Amino acid sequence: SSYNRHMKLHSEGRKFKCVVCEKAFADSCSLKRHVKSHDGVRSFTCDLCFKSFRDSASLMRHQITHTDRPRMFQCSNCDKTFA
Repeated sequence: SSYNRHMKLHSEGRKFKCVVCEKAFADSCSLKRHVKSHDGVRSFTCDLCFKSFRDSASLMRHQITHTDRPRMFQCSNCDKTFA
């Protein structure tokens, strides 16, 4: 879950660095997904707010923000909340 990935950041840090912008990530999958952001292609658009995304998974994650579903998990280190 996104909460578990977030908590991993606090315990293990961000070991994978982008060679383009030097942003760092906790795992190689996140880095690979990020590297695509540098190509500028965003083919998936939210029908509600028109924000665009590189892939369908990112769009689906975003669409959850438009629901009335309560945030169930809160990070004890930084207070960020997750659905």
